[in-house]
Amino acid sequence: MLTPWMIASPALIPLLLPIGAGVALSRVYFGLHYPSDTVAGMLLGSATALLVGVWIA
Repeated sequence: MLTPWMIASPALIPLLLPIGAGVALSRVYFGLHYPSDTVAGMLLGSATALLVGVWIA
């Protein structure tokens, strides 16, 4: 959910990237997801945000 904000405002990347990484790591730590789930979700979400960003622009 953070990728569109990072694309729209690159100045927010240093703030948003640690938040996203923390959420992903906490999901694995608490046993809610396997590591491959979080990586696949990150790739799918980022690719979707980039494609929609290119499509709209």
